[in-house]
Amino acid sequence: MAVTYFYRLRFRRRKMRCNGERPSCRQCVQAGILDCEFTDNGPTHSQVLEENVADLEARIQALQGDSGPILLHDPHQSRLSPMGSSSGSTRHEALQKIIQAFLMVGPTFGFFFDFPRFMPRLRSSLPPTDRTPVSALLVRTIELIGTHFSDDAAMRQGEEQKLASVLQAIPASLDRSRLMDTLQAEILLAYYLLHRNRRTEGSYHAAAAVSIAVACKLHKIPWGGSSRPSSPVDDIDNGTRLRAFWTVFALERTWSTWTHSTPAWPVEVVNHGAELISGLGQQGGLMIQDSVLESKTEMPSETLLLLRLKAAILFAEASRVGERLSEMPETNPEFTDLESRINTSLHVVSALELTNRPSHYQCSLLLTRTLLSCAVLQLREYVFSRGNDSDVVMVHAATTAVDGLKNMNVSGLICVDPVYAPLWAMVGRTLIQALTVLSGTPTTASIFLTSSAPNESKISGSLALLFESMASFEQTSPLIKDELEKLRKTAQEKRLAVM
Repeated sequence: MAVTYFYRLRFRRRKMRCNGERPSCRQCVQAGILDCEFTDNGPTHSQVLEENVADLEARIQALQGDSGPILLHDPHQSRLSPMGSSSGSTRHEALQKIIQAFLMVGPTFGFFFDFPRFMPRLRSSLPPTDRTPVSALLVRTIELIGTHFSDDAAMRQGEEQKLASVLQAIPASLDRSRLMDTLQAEILLAYYLLHRNRRTEGSYHAAAAVSIAVACKLHKIPWGGSSRPSSPVDDIDNGTRLRAFWTVFALERTWSTWTHSTPAWPVEVVNHGAELISGLGQQGGLMIQDSVLESKTEMPSETLLLLRLKAAILFAEASRVGERLSEMPETNPEFTDLESRINTSLHVVSALELTNRPSHYQCSLLLTRTLLSCAVLQLREYVFSRGNDSDVVMVHAATTAVDGLKNMNVSGLICVDPVYAPLWAMVGRTLIQALTVLSGTPTTASIFLTSSAPNESKISGSLALLFESMASFEQTSPLIKDELEKLRKTAQEKRLAVM
């Protein structure tokens, strides 16, 4: 039988034979060495170090010579390939879980790319480099959001490091050929930070997204030109650009209105938003037809987004007009015309069926309905609690916003658009104020005793349902949790018993 010899590294160098005894060979025992290593189970730690030293010496020698570029690599890559390494497999599985978690929330967080076209690009960009189809910034942002919503606690421990990595990558990501990736990353990051109740940072990145959209001239058709990303290659790419503009426009207009901050868009875009959206929709081949709204078939995602966009424009306009016309607004034609447009849109959207629809369809329509209801509140905010018909109109709008929640399984949702937080807070404050008036003197409460006004039971039930819906996200959305705690505190101060 052939004898197999095992050589320890120190014996191989000195050309000494090892007898192979375990756990320590005779030569090592005599030398007083207790950590005897053998080569039959792959490279030893000493061998790895020696090979690394030899590799470095070779590279130094090459650098001193006149050689070309040196390709750095792991000398043991073949032994540690993903197919044969548990660590490689684990990393791949972790990425798959993170991406899957992102896919569940991406549309809610403003993802505008076409998923069937985007996913192959994403898979071929793992891990990301400067030359992968999807930019490193966007890949890292997707990993960040997927990590946040992962059900694996161990994965979530690295979330802050991923956020730091994303923020560090932004300054170097303004390559013209990747501007759409950068815009998408900024939108996702804005949603993510707002969701986490980091409002100032979220507002900053929403404004940054606006700046990129304006620089790309996404609010103008045709696209293309030296200062813009390359022209769309087909209808899918064309639709992507429309969704990109509509997404960032709706986000910024809603959020800046709530925070009373200066709009990030140019004045002409803000003042002529409705005309601009209508023109882009027509030129892009998208118009909202009455037949589509009245049909029982599922709407295209672009139509749902366009409905929300129009609601965001009305919401912002209502805030501006309501503040400016705070005295006797019902007699002003501008006020009455705007309220009529809001109510018409609200009537149409409220009539759309929510039951037996996909969750994304329900969430999108519910958000549009809530925006329109809150547009009424914004318009009449400065005349509320004056004991007139305006109070009844506002309470009707608030209960209408909550009624949409009755047909939704809110507790089954992973997350909702962060914009819901300020909208629900607005609805909650209106209902609390109405209950406060009803608990006061008969004179102040008389306005709610008319046949057209919601009664106390209806208002109290709406507030309870609103609190219950917001509580569904108390553990997952710091922003909604913060607004819910404020409403609870206000209700407690008013000594209201919410069912």
